[in-house]
Amino acid sequence: VAFNRRHPSILIWSLANESRWSPLWAKVLEAVEHYDPTRPTSFHDQCYGGYNNAGSTAQIANMHYPGPKGPEQAASQERPLLFGEYCHLNAYNRYELVTDPGLRDAWGRGFKAMWDKMYRTRGCLGGALWSGIDDTFYLPSGHTVGYGTWGPIDGWRRPKPEYYHVRKTYSPVRISVSYLDAPNAGDALAIPVENRHDFTNLRELEIQWRIGNQAGQTQADIGPHETGQLFVKPGLTPLQGQVLDLKFIHPDRGVVDAYALPIGKKSGQEAPEMTSNLADQSLTLSDQDDAIVIQGKTFTYEIDRRSGQIMRADFNGVPILVGGPELLVLPLNAEGGTQMTKEAQEFAPFTEVCSGRTVDRVTARQEDGRIVIEVSDKYTQAYGGYRLIIDSQGRLNLEYSYEMLQEISPRQWGMVVTVPKELDTLSWQREGLWTVYPKDHIGRLCGTTRAFVSNEHCGPSGPRMQPDYAWMLDSSPLGTNDFRSTKETIYHAALTNNMDCGVLVLSDGRQHVRTWINNQRIMLLVAEYSNAGAERFFRSHAAPEDRPLKAGDMIKGSVHLEPRVL
Repeated sequence: VAFNRRHPSILIWSLANESRWSPLWAKVLEAVEHYDPTRPTSFHDQCYGGYNNAGSTAQIANMHYPGPKGPEQAASQERPLLFGEYCHLNAYNRYELVTDPGLRDAWGRGFKAMWDKMYRTRGCLGGALWSGIDDTFYLPSGHTVGYGTWGPIDGWRRPKPEYYHVRKTYSPVRISVSYLDAPNAGDALAIPVENRHDFTNLRELEIQWRIGNQAGQTQADIGPHETGQLFVKPGLTPLQGQVLDLKFIHPDRGVVDAYALPIGKKSGQEAPEMTSNLADQSLTLSDQDDAIVIQGKTFTYEIDRRSGQIMRADFNGVPILVGGPELLVLPLNAEGGTQMTKEAQEFAPFTEVCSGRTVDRVTARQEDGRIVIEVSDKYTQAYGGYRLIIDSQGRLNLEYSYEMLQEISPRQWGMVVTVPKELDTLSWQREGLWTVYPKDHIGRLCGTTRAFVSNEHCGPSGPRMQPDYAWMLDSSPLGTNDFRSTKETIYHAALTNNMDCGVLVLSDGRQHVRTWINNQRIMLLVAEYSNAGAERFFRSHAAPEDRPLKAGDMIKGSVHLEPRVL
């Protein structure tokens, strides 16, 4: 206190962290209040509940990991309440993390929901994330040891996906809509804005806007903690289908926040180019050895007669499918622990499809200008089947339905197909939590990435050389962080080769795609369900998205695949 009390940035004296209140601490509190009566004090034991709640008398109550109902507790406390730690980042569920770095992007949903409750709760002072930077240390042996990869910034001070979610969630400028209705000709666009500054009126910010090649500046007179409207009048240019880009700029702090708001409809719902040039072709259905063969003039599908799975699908001589479909019902997995010296350094990928598959029946028929393959199969976890419907343009519709035989609380479920290793470029367009993302964020709304990059230094970051590339390019045998992370709520996603040929997934913004390397092939999961994982300190925030399955429950879906051809 004597050393630091002249620092104006200090707001609260914290007496201790995760300790237990006692007469000793009462004496400490008395001394601190004597030396500095101008600042309040806080002491962390748990201020409610049965765990480590010993009745501290510091002016500010404290709680760690309160869960989504914490703000309600704050509203009922006699003292103001500070969440000394809350919304832990994914860190302890290491088998999930090594498989799918997209969990770090999914974390943002629960974090935003919690902060919005905290912001609006009287008596809730705020909280802190544990921790700011990964507590890991790189040894000459190549091992990484320490306590946890629990920071939004890694050991090399590179932003991880959570960093941007923190910045956006804590932003003092909040626009809650993701698109704008097109106004009448000549009318201004009206954008609802919430000012979350404590003291700053939004008129102190410079607001820059751009629509196509038109640009300008505007102002908004909205007081602290108030909501209002921002108006942009670009002129007579038709606005339907355009995008309004907004930047809020503080004269001292630079860009405070940015938004990109489609006008008239959400972006990304249009199918990408190069998918409408598929011509109708006459189909033939035949048996060749153990395969069911479907042929058009420019494409061939070979289906294994015994397994009912795709052996090969070619378009213009280019293979685009070489296996599947297989059912995946991936359980939540909270295992892995923190990264200590005596713990395993390697965590195996957790990507297994359902096990013990047997096939009851495979049939093929031609109807209404299409070929329909029906497969009845059974796994240890579920039984049911699927239909492969191939039309005259070579498009494939996979319809599946299964009844669960086991109780599983899944992290993801859907169907997996296999593509050749040459289709190692992933591109996508999706719906996201925010309207703007950095170009190196794995959750960006649209993007293109490769399974691996040519930079020889890309790999797991380690002690020998500081990485000169973004975190998203760190890689494992499954691919880069960017390539193997789930892209949620997609409109379309494609896996293509260096000639931009491959396979395209078309969706409606509700399905999810995850890709990874498996030996010399690439696995493509199209999931009907995906959640934020099993991290134990974040679990209560992820749990509202849970859809636990019990024996007898049905899971079903439809996957639409098209060839992407020149």
